[in-house]
Amino acid sequence: MNTIKVFAEYFEEQSLCYRKTTIIQFGDSWELIGSAVLKNPGSANPVSPISSSDFENVRSLVGNDIEAKKHWYYFNTDPTIETWLPRIFNGYYLNKEVELNGVIQLFNLYQIKNQNIELARQGMQENNSLHLYVDPSYIIPKFRDKPVYLGWFDECYLNSETLKLSQEIFGFIANGQNTYLKHKFEDNKFYHPEYLGRFGGYKKTMDSLENFYNLFCGS
Repeated sequence: MNTIKVFAEYFEEQSLCYRKTTIIQFGDSWELIGSAVLKNPGSANPVSPISSSDFENVRSLVGNDIEAKKHWYYFNTDPTIETWLPRIFNGYYLNKEVELNGVIQLFNLYQIKNQNIELARQGMQENNSLHLYVDPSYIIPKFRDKPVYLGWFDECYLNSETLKLSQEIFGFIANGQNTYLKHKFEDNKFYHPEYLGRFGGYKKTMDSLENFYNLFCGS
């Protein structure tokens, strides 16, 4: 299996931690192979500031509108980054596993870094930070022509803002060529990768996983 490296934008503000654009690199390739939008960042933590050479690689991939180098760090992994998300892309659940080589971009509807979802939700109350929510107008162009997995589960219904953001992102994906989704927003479960793997949820969505895998292999 290829090694995994993680690079991410990271901010601390008023006792809260935020992880924004996250780059998961499999092997040595910087080719974009896909993206995912989940609910919120989990337990992966910053390890050290990013090097100048790797920051240039990130900027070449993501674009010149990314945050300054001082906000980018090497991160360790968590189960979603290391196991549950890659298995959606590599065909693990379909018994068609391939080795990943390239970059998956990871975004979240809201960007408070906390594996405890209740504490993350509490952090959203009376929070007007510019880092709180993802910006669809920023991330959608970065999807380019590659498959995008949507796995925010019911967090899209958390409040009016997460619903608006998720519907805008869904609308772009569902109306494009690279879609594995049902046509209506409310007909999709948007299963989180952890639910698929840890709790056997993949058995409920084999058709969608097959459609996504076919998109991925054909892209």
